[in-house]
Order: sequence, then C-alpha cells, then structure tokens
Amino acid sequence: MRSKDALAWIRLIDPDTDTNSEAVRMLSQDWDPVSLKNISTGVLSLGKSLGRMDRAMKLVADLELRLKILRDDIGVSRKAPSDMLQRVCCLRFESGQWVSKGKWIPDILDRAAAFDPVHASSREDIVVDVKMLEAARLDQVICLGPLSPEPPKFTDPKIHHVCQLSNWMSSAPGIFDTIFEAASLIHDRPDLFSPQPDRSGTQPS
Repeated sequence: MRSKDALAWIRLIDPDTDTNSEAVRMLSQDWDPVSLKNISTGVLSLGKSLGRMDRAMKLVADLELRLKILRDDIGVSRKAPSDMLQRVCCLRFESGQWVSKGKWIPDILDRAAAFDPVHASSREDIVVDVKMLEAARLDQVICLGPLSPEPPKFTDPKIHHVCQLSNWMSSAPGIFDTIFEAASLIHDRPDLFSPQPDRSGTQPS
C-alpha cells in the first residue's frame, strides 16, 4: 500500500516518469509517513530525487495555500488554543473493537480546526472503550466505516459516518481532500467539500 501511495505522488510530480523503473521502485519502497508533515516533506524528497524539485515545491505550496484559505473561511486561527476548538476523534471498527485512528488523522482534524484529545500524547491507533471516550469529553465523532455496528454509547456527541475510506486511510494525494471533508462535517459547512475522484491508488484493508 505504501508504495502505491508514493507512486500516486510521483505521477503528480512528473507524469512522464517511468513508474516501472527500478529507481522509482526503490523510491516508492522508502515511503512511510506517519503524519501530514511527513507526507509534505516526503513529496519534496521525491521531487528532489526525480529532479523535479520545482514541481514538488509547487504542489506543497498549493496545498498549503488551499489549507490557509480553508482555515480563513472557517474563521478559526491556527493559533487558537485547543480548549476553543471542537473536540473530535475518528473511530474505526477493526477486529471486533473500536479503534481511535492515529498517524495523520489527528493532523487532519487539526487542519480542519478541531482537536483530537484521544491523541494528545500519542500518534498510535488506540483501542477505546466507553470510559475512555467519556473522559475525552468529545463534541463530535467521525466513524470511518459502515453505519453498523454503532459506536460505543457515551454522552451525546454528534456522530458522523464516512463510508468512502480510501483517502482517509492512505498517504496518497487524496489525504489532503479529507481535511476539507472533515471540516465540512465538524463545522456543518457542506460548501467546504466537493467530493473528489479517488486519488489514493489504494483500497483500505
């Protein structure tokens, strides 16, 4: 999956690159980001290796501009303290238990002007129960997956369901579209997100 994510970025950076070449295969094998920042710096690294740093820098700059415009549109400063933000986490039902997803998911929520209290001190996926979710004092929950089973019952957060997971679960270019999707749900602003074609190149397991 990771190598497919890298290949999706490589095709954006240089559509003429031979993605079947040994050099590109080696580049894609090294792709293993654990945050949005890692993804952005990884794109720059790919651009440097491909001799297309100019294109990679423009891609990253364009993404940052889109995100700045989004944050301005929401009207919440990047410097806003966490206690002024909506408290949100993303849950997924995996292997018979509910998991609060880590890695880049807390970054997605941060860029969508929300705070993930479950991941305040860790980027790992965390198995959660009612007691943990109550302690997090969540305002909203984004459930990544089908409508059933229902998430753990706890004090009245607003529940959202996302059924198209490929962008959320991969580090391909579509990961940045999920920030707009998250913002549209959290702030009840459907105008913030227009569904994009699946750009992940992967399907979630």
